[in-house]
Amino acid sequence: MCTNEESTSGLTYFADNSGQRRAFRATGLEAIVAEAAKIDPHIHFLTGGFHLVVAQDPVIEKVTTALHDTYKVDYIAPGHCTGEPTFAALQAAFGDRYLYAGLGTTLGVGANPRAESDRSAAYVMDESDLRSYRTLLAQSDDLDNNGPGAVQLAQVK
Repeated sequence: MCTNEESTSGLTYFADNSGQRRAFRATGLEAIVAEAAKIDPHIHFLTGGFHLVVAQDPVIEKVTTALHDTYKVDYIAPGHCTGEPTFAALQAAFGDRYLYAGLGTTLGVGANPRAESDRSAAYVMDESDLRSYRTLLAQSDDLDNNGPGAVQLAQVK
């Protein structure tokens, strides 16, 4: 299991399959997963806010493909700052291994992770909703105030 749990020291913590907690420095979702995979290449469950709310489609596709095809993450439960377009892409890629992890959700970890909440995990925005979401996001001050890390995520490399 890998969690994006940052402390004031800038460390990310990873619990390996034996339950031992390890720490390393990494920023960005792919870097965190890559570091965790060095410790244990089997990543059973990835959860947290993935900070992709301002990411464009090519970045979303790259991250989704890396998590699903390269790192072969078993289960994924993205949180609030992942962004609706990334939620949709991850749910399409992971299917029943995608868990809704929104406000009020309780995540059960173990061999078969589960999410318990009042909201259906099957909800995905349609194309019209995604266009509206992006239009509103582009008009907000979020792109300016989230710092260079957020803006960098939105750029296509």
